Amino acid sequence: MNEKITPPFLSSMTGRFFSVGILIVFSALGAFFFLDIGKSKHSSSSQKVKIGEVVYSLEIADTEMRREKGLGGRDTLCESCGMLFVFETRGQYAFWMQDMRFPIDIIWLLENRIVFVQHDVDPEFSGILNPMVFADTVLELGAGKGQNLRVGEEMQFLYGG
Repeated sequence: MNEKITPPFLSSMTGRFFSVGILIVFSALGAFFFLDIGKSKHSSSSQKVKIGEVVYSLEIADTEMRREKGLGGRDTLCESCGMLFVFETRGQYAFWMQDMRFPIDIIWLLENRIVFVQHDVDPEFSGILNPMVFADTVLELGAGKGQNLRVGEEMQFLYGG
């Protein structure tokens, strides 16, 4: 009698579905930890930009999830901090003030050159800011921090920590 004994929970169709379900759950957990959705909202890659004599530390928003969240939901932004939205391709990128709690300056750039600046955007603004210019990155700083920036100027980015 060399009969193979199969546990009852695996011999039924329900058991097979249960096993497949467990496999799916573990696969999803693996994806969560190894793909972007499992990363901290603060990217480990950092960048800095020098505006006048001030060097700003930039948080990088380089995924769809980070770009959608942006600076929304925060109470403040440090005096020398900002967020850099990085896009894979040049395009016309619209921004809104959803969940914002403080005013900001928004600077659209193409190949590190300023193509549009929107100063002092109020957190209560409910419209969409779409300057109809092509950009590949957008920089958000606290209101007034970009007051001297003008279209055509080149931004000086300093890579690394």
